[in-house]
Amino acid sequence: MDHRSTENLFAVVSPGLEAVCADEITALGLPPQEVIAGGVVFSGKLRDIYLANLWLRTASRILVRFAEFKSRDFPDLYHRAHRLPWGRFIKPETSIAFRVTCRTSRLNHTVRIAETLESAANQALGRSTNPVGKDPQMVMVRVVDDKVTISIDSSGELLHRRGYRQSVTTAPLRETLAAGILMLLGWQETSSLTDPMCGSGSFLLEGALLAQNHAPGLNRSFAFMKWPGFREGLWALLSDEAKRAVREVPLAISGSDESTRAVTAAKENCQKNGFAEKIAIEQWALAEQSVHEGR
Repeated sequence: MDHRSTENLFAVVSPGLEAVCADEITALGLPPQEVIAGGVVFSGKLRDIYLANLWLRTASRILVRFAEFKSRDFPDLYHRAHRLPWGRFIKPETSIAFRVTCRTSRLNHTVRIAETLESAANQALGRSTNPVGKDPQMVMVRVVDDKVTISIDSSGELLHRRGYRQSVTTAPLRETLAAGILMLLGWQETSSLTDPMCGSGSFLLEGALLAQNHAPGLNRSFAFMKWPGFREGLWALLSDEAKRAVREVPLAISGSDESTRAVTAAKENCQKNGFAEKIAIEQWALAEQSVHEGR
């Protein structure tokens, strides 16, 4: 992938957080082109793809719009897909996984659409089959009203997987949602933050990361690192800049939960991420806590 080319990008966002994500993208110097249900449309170069994955707290994925065309039958779909420059994003040895959705289109068989695109991509990449491997390159395909949109996932694992939370409870709150709620509330690091039903600590940890200006993507890997045009030096530079941007500030963050398992998980997560002495966590039922505070 040419680092100088401008790509059409799409940040996938949980419903209700689109405006927050748009503000984040604007803060990166990448004015959003359109805010729609489920995401934000913007554009940027390779550097901006790296930055979006590194810094966006509310996005679930960053997609690169690879192709868009009308198609109503499988021979035409194959013909058009075969001509696409798959090698910009996929090495010959990299496996591909297609995720297809379709609606109100002549092409309405998701499995066959995926098989057709896989065959076309393999041919274009000069290979006979799709290699079997870990962490395949995800390709998102959307077919609506006979319009085929093909997007390359640059993120890999969903971006709520920050790389810091290792101990979890049942149905933990996603980090992207926790960060989005805090940002919607306008919470500032100078204010206190208390979560009386903290679970494994999503609100507490996201609050700490926000307060310290800690980039959420610093401790994980991304799909773009396997692209043919991955610029390791550029990524190292952006990562180093993000590390230098972290600020040490006093935290007024605390949490509690009635579950022993939840409290243990939250404490372990704080310990593993250097917040053991900065975030207070106790075991209390919410009703007991209210009585305790009222005395």
